Amino acid sequence: MGYNTDFEGELKFTCDMKASDLPRLVALFGEDRRRHPEWNVQGDDFYYIHLELCPDFSGIRWDGTEKTGGMHQTIEFIIRWMRQVNSSFGLCGTLLAQGEEIGDCWRLEVNGTIVETIQTPASGATVMCPDCYCEFIPKEE
Repeated sequence: MGYNTDFEGELKFTCDMKASDLPRLVALFGEDRRRHPEWNVQGDDFYYIHLELCPDFSGIRWDGTEKTGGMHQTIEFIIRWMRQVNSSFGLCGTLLAQGEEIGDCWRLEVNGTIVETIQTPASGATVMCPDCYCEFIPKEE
C-alpha cells in the first residue's frame, strides 16, 4: 500500500521557456529517479516525478497519480535540473496538499528557486461519516 496525498495548484515558469527547453522538462515526467543515478538525488519519499505541463504550457502541476510522495524534493530537483539548460529557470506558485489523514494539510510555496513546505492544519469541526466512519471537515460556502 502506501500513503496518498493529493495536490492542487500550479507552479508557473518564471522565465520564457524556449521550445527546446520543454522536451527536456517533459522527459522527466513519470521517471523513477532510482533508474537515474546521474541525477544524484537522495530521499526517502521521492521516487517518481508525478508532474505534467499545464494545458497552456505556462507551468507544471501534479498529474493526479496516487501515492505521490516527496513533492518538495521533486520540485527542487526539477529546478536544479532545468537550470542546467536555462540558467534563469524557476517556478512560482503554491501547491496545496491534503494527505489521507484529516489533519495532514500543508502547502508547498515556490518562489523562483526557493521551495518551502508550510504546515497548514485543517480548521473547523470534524464530522464522521455514518456510512464509512471516515472523518472530514465540511467546506464552508
